[in-house]
Amino acid sequence: MVIGMLAVLQAGGAYVPIDPDYPEDRVRYMLNDSDAKLLLVQKGELISVDYGIPIVDLSSEEAYAAEPAR
Repeated sequence: MVIGMLAVLQAGGAYVPIDPDYPEDRVRYMLNDSDAKLLLVQKGELISVDYGIPIVDLSSEEAYAAEPAR
């Protein structure tokens, strides 16, 4: 987790911890307030809702493919 946080910061992003147990409205507010452009998740958490931004599941092998899946 620490390596992921450092990678996000090194890439010029911001780390906003979001607990998957938060209510949908709270998560949506946090994403809107932080002006998030991308959501990184692990093990498919938070994917069941469309937040209006791209979601990347880091536990999926497709996230590490050389070319994006079509």
